Amino acid sequence: TVPKEIFKEIMFPLPPLEEQKRIAGILDAADILRAKRRETLAKLDDLLQSTFLDMFGDPVTNPRGWEKITLKEIAPAQTSKVLFKPSEIVWHLNLDQIESQSGRILKKIYGPTSEAGSSTYSFDTGNVLYSKLRPYLNKVVCPDSFGIATTELVPLRPMPDQVERSYLTYFLRSKQFVNWVSNE
Repeated sequence: TVPKEIFKEIMFPLPPLEEQKRIAGILDAADILRAKRRETLAKLDDLLQSTFLDMFGDPVTNPRGWEKITLKEIAPAQTSKVLFKPSEIVWHLNLDQIESQSGRILKKIYGPTSEAGSSTYSFDTGNVLYSKLRPYLNKVVCPDSFGIATTELVPLRPMPDQVERSYLTYFLRSKQFVNWVSNE
């Protein structure tokens, strides 16, 4: 709690009223653009989902009758073989850095390997990272570089001759799969 006495002592910069209106107008416009961007990204996510369904059908019911195979056979849980020195600065990925539904990285945090803690593992661009914690949040990442992740993310390693990494990512993000796995 901020003590109310502090408000008596704060030095507040006070530009002329017209300048305040100009600054506020710029900030309002930026806020509107940010909201429109969020809206556009949500619509793009919906478009991706519907395109996926149009092209491949419902991944859970498999109306096209494609061969079924266990996930473990085509994308076993397997960490990267990359080894980091304790002082090496690497990407530290935690669940709070992943946007729900889209898998977009909100912020990359870097630090020495030694600060990663014991409940982590290494990953690289061959992995698809699937959040096993609260699957309804739908946090699936197709990493664009190597790093260290929390063990709440399962490091799937798709076999390139069996399954495309991006296809697996879309499959795991599909509403049908999320609903199915959330109800299991």
